[in-house]
Amino acid sequence: MAKDLVITNTERQFILDLLANSQRLDGRKSLLQQRDLNINITPNRYGDIYLELKRDDGSIATRLHCKVTAEIVKPKDQRPFEGTFYINCEFNGLAGLNFENYKVGNNSDEFYYGRLIESMILRSNALDLEQLCIVAGLKVWNIRVDVHVLEFDGGFLELASIGCMTALLHYRRPDVTVRNEKVTIHSFDEKEGVKLGVLHIPIALQFNLFPLKEAAEIIKTNTSSENNNELVVLDCTLKEDLLKDGEFIIALNKNREIVQLNKPGGIPISASKIVEFSHMALPIIEETTNKILKAIDIDEKKRNKYAHLLSAENDRYVE
Repeated sequence: MAKDLVITNTERQFILDLLANSQRLDGRKSLLQQRDLNINITPNRYGDIYLELKRDDGSIATRLHCKVTAEIVKPKDQRPFEGTFYINCEFNGLAGLNFENYKVGNNSDEFYYGRLIESMILRSNALDLEQLCIVAGLKVWNIRVDVHVLEFDGGFLELASIGCMTALLHYRRPDVTVRNEKVTIHSFDEKEGVKLGVLHIPIALQFNLFPLKEAAEIIKTNTSSENNNELVVLDCTLKEDLLKDGEFIIALNKNREIVQLNKPGGIPISASKIVEFSHMALPIIEETTNKILKAIDIDEKKRNKYAHLLSAENDRYVE
C-alpha cells in the first residue's frame, strides 16, 4: 500500500508508548475512539458518495469517493437468473506521496480490500442479485462500485464498507421494458429510477492488535508473544497501522447478525476475545447505520421539492 514510508525507531517507540498509555498520535484520548465520520451525497446524481474521516482539529484525515454504475451484460452460465456485482478499489498518487500508481494485482491491497467487502455483501445476501435479472440467461444488470482514495491516513476498510453500502442504498438504476426479449432502457425523464434490492446493511470493523511487549524484550526474556496481553486499537492512522502486529475484522449489521469474520495472521486471539469484539462492535455498527440512513433521508427530502407543499396540504385536510 504505502511506498517507501519509513518510520524511525524513535518514532516507532514514541507511537507505541502513546498507545501503551491509551493516547493517540493524532490527539485522541482513547484507543477505541474513532474519528468523526461525514457522509456527503452528490446532488443530482444517484450513488455518488464522498466520505470523510476528520481529526479532532477538523482537518481531513481520510477521504474516499464511491460511485455506483450499472450496465447490461450476459449473466454467468451457472447463475442465469442473477445479476452480477463487483467492487473496484484504487489507491493512487492523489491519496498522498506514499502511494504509487500500479495495476491491481492479486497480492495488492486494492484487490484484498475489494474482495473482502465484495464477499461481505454477496455472501450475506445484502444485495438481491435476482432483482437484477432482465431476461433470464440473456441479459442482467452488472452493478459496479468504484472506490477511489483521495486522501489517506488509515481507516480505509471501515470507510470503504460504509461508502459502498451508502452508495448501493442511494443508487437508482434505469427502468427497462422487455418485449419479445427486446430490452428498452428508459431515461430518468421517462420513468423514475428503480432502487436496488438492499436487504440489510453490513458494515466492516477492524480491530488492530499491538503487543504490550516489544519484540526485543520478548526475545530477551525468551517468552512467547502469545502469552502477552495485547492492545486493541480502533481506527488506526497510517503510521499506527504499519506498526500493528495483527488485526481482526468483523462485519455485522444492526440486527446483530455476524456476516463475516477474518483473522489474517498476526497475534492470536481466543474465542472469548471474538465474543468480546462482537459486543464492542454492535453499538458502533448501530450508530453508523443510523448515520447512513439519516444522510439518505436528508438527500431524498432535498430532491423531492414538492414534499413540504404536499405535507402542508394534507395537514389542512386532516384538521
